Amino acid sequence: MAQSTPTPRFIFHIANPQAWIHAKQAGEYRISTLGRSLADIGFIHASLDDQVEGVANAIYRGSTPWRHAEPFRA
Repeated sequence: MAQSTPTPRFIFHIANPQAWIHAKQAGEYRISTLGRSLADIGFIHASLDDQVEGVANAIYRGSTPWRHAEPFRA
């Protein structure tokens, strides 16, 4: 029986647009969530594609505009 190729999955981070622009210019991204840094939290929050909408609605509703950063393979 032939093995099927798994569908690639991506992880997403909901990022403040200005923080993302700054990170791309600086060459690194160090925000965990809602202005908390990687150093504060110890990790960067990320979601699979089917989790993004729920996280955005639960955590970021009413916040400044946010965008999905470029996806990374999980």
